Amino acid sequence: PALPHSFADVDLLVARNAEEEARAVALTVRDALARETPQSVAVVTPDQGLARRISAELARFAIAVDDAAGTPLAQSRAGRLVRQVITLVVGHCSAVDVMALLRHRHVGLGLGRAQVAVGANALDFGALRGQRLAPGLAGLRAAVKANVARTTKFPARRLSAEDGAAVLAVLDALEAALSPLLMLFAGSFDLAAFAQALDATVAALRAGTEDAGPLEGERELAALFDQL
Repeated sequence: PALPHSFADVDLLVARNAEEEARAVALTVRDALARETPQSVAVVTPDQGLARRISAELARFAIAVDDAAGTPLAQSRAGRLVRQVITLVVGHCSAVDVMALLRHRHVGLGLGRAQVAVGANALDFGALRGQRLAPGLAGLRAAVKANVARTTKFPARRLSAEDGAAVLAVLDALEAALSPLLMLFAGSFDLAAFAQALDATVAALRAGTEDAGPLEGERELAALFDQL
């Protein structure tokens, strides 16, 4: 007999999809916070994917959420950088992945963020746009050299000798940073060696961006490398 009374203030909503579910919860939270009597609101769910979607929906209303579960390491800034690096290596250094990594504001390659940004822009406009490239870093280098030598017909931007040198310096530094992983993937795979190679690669990529501050999840990522 007490059961109906116990659930008198409980509502059940059946959503058609995950997006609708997150939006409905977010609207309920917003309505509760907008009442005349101030109150706090808690959303309890074992589904971290749903929790992130709810947080994103609440951000539309400028409502910040204190997520007790924290940010998954793979979703942190440090984790996303690692995912970019692995995608680049597994994809044999495709042009799109190279540019995505060079555009990352925490990638300095020991040259400094400003020099990497200048080289990335010259590479983008001088070698990538409107041209079909040979694969890998070798293909990027060949396209840059062809532009400087004026043997390409329709580049988006003509590169001077100084521009070409700047791009090649960035590509050389990138290849040096990736070399531990490239050598590992060329041989037999070992988890401990992979962790060491990935740690060395991330450190080389981050060199020269110390003024940008630490990456979210960087300490936890270092601990994971140590465990592996």
